This record gives sequence, C-alpha cells and structure tokens, in this order.
Amino acid sequence: MKLVFVTGVVVQFLTFLLFEVDTNQHHVKSGGGDQYLMRPRPAKGFLAVTKLQEVPGSKYDPKPEDLDVRQLRIKMGKNFDPEVMSIRKPHDLASHPNGTVKFPFKRNKKGRLVPTGEIPKAIKKLQYGALSLPDGTKLRTRLNPKLRRKLVQFLWAYTSCPVYEKWRDLGSRFWPRWLKEGHCYTERSCSIPPGMSCKPSAAEYKILLRWHCQDYDKAKKCRWAVIRHPIVTACSCECSNKVSNDDYDEDDF
Repeated sequence: MKLVFVTGVVVQFLTFLLFEVDTNQHHVKSGGGDQYLMRPRPAKGFLAVTKLQEVPGSKYDPKPEDLDVRQLRIKMGKNFDPEVMSIRKPHDLASHPNGTVKFPFKRNKKGRLVPTGEIPKAIKKLQYGALSLPDGTKLRTRLNPKLRRKLVQFLWAYTSCPVYEKWRDLGSRFWPRWLKEGHCYTERSCSIPPGMSCKPSAAEYKILLRWHCQDYDKAKKCRWAVIRHPIVTACSCECSNKVSNDDYDEDDF
C-alpha cells in the first residue's frame, strides 16, 4: 500500500467538505490552536528490540581484568561512537527516562510548529485544486493558499513517523554496555483511514564487543568478539506486513 493512496483519500474527503463553501469561514482548529496538530504525543512505550539471549550465571561474565577501558577502546578504534555509546550510565537518562524524539518540525518566531526538510513526495504530488470523481470528472475545490498550506502540514504531521531514541543497558557482557537505540512510535495508526503503522525503514550498523565463551560448561576460552548491531535510524508509514523492530536481530547480519 502506498502512502500516496492514503493521503489521496484524506484530501478527497477534506476537499469534498470544502467544495462550494467559503473557505474564509473555515480554519483548521483544535482545542489547543493550530499548534496542536503539529505537536507529537509522548510515547507510552517503545517497540521491543530483540532480547539478546545470554547464558545465565555470573561465572560467564567478564572479569575485572577483562574490562580494561584503555585496551577495549583500542580494540574498538574508530568504531566507538560517543553519540550512541556510553561506558557508564548516561547523564541524560535521568532527565529523559522515556527517551528523546526526532520530530521533523520546529518552532518559528511566532512559536508555531512548522515542518522542516523536504515535503514528502506522496503529499507534494497530490492535486489539491480539484477532486477526481469515479466517473472521471474533476470537481474544483476552493482552497486558498493559507488553508492549503495548513492541509499539507496536517497531512505531513499525521503521517510522520518520528524516531524515539532511548538508552539501553546491554549488560556487562557487552562493551560499551550502554547503547542509544531507535524506536518507532506505534501508539496510533499513521494513516487515514487507520490501518498502517510506523515501521523501521532504515538502520545503521554499529560495531560492539560481545563477551563470548566457546566452552560455556567450563567458562573457558572466553574473549571479546566483534559484532554488528543494527540501530533504527528512520521510520515510515507502512502496511502491517513490513519489518518491525522485533525483526532486527544481530545474528541476522
């Protein structure tokens, strides 16, 4: 299912309501004013990232001599990314326990939220000046520039899929043990009519060190192994059969 179909449906519905109506008397309003349409809701939870399977028992954990920061930093080299990795518990975890969101909007000088970046192609290509009927005829709509701009911003905000970033403690068998992971917002559907949801659309691989023992029964031959771990960097409005956060597993890469 394409996003253009979804946005096309809502445009047809909204423009039908506006046909032969004086647009100077109709505005996009809400209880909190125009900004409400552009304001993201706080997430109640996050999509679960695949839980890494570990053999229980402290005897399989790295010893203090195996956690030499200097040696591990040398082993990581340029792969150590302080933006998403931390050796100790991050300071901003206390101030933002639910994580932070990358929302494609910013406040202008008037305090209103406006979109940033390029307009999605699916929304940009829509015909806002006419409504196509089933018989092939077109019905002209009366959308002044201001209302059209608000309609575009509404569609842009409603179908937007921001990335929530949250620090995760991977445990002592990973180094660095703190990793900032991306999650897609799934508290509501991102489409009109409902049905589609935000799914991961892009991931970036980060190099980590994982403590691995070849002989777990005796906890022998243990060493730090280099692994690639995917981090969700972008989300998009997709059908339910698309890949989700749960489908990302380090063993698949």
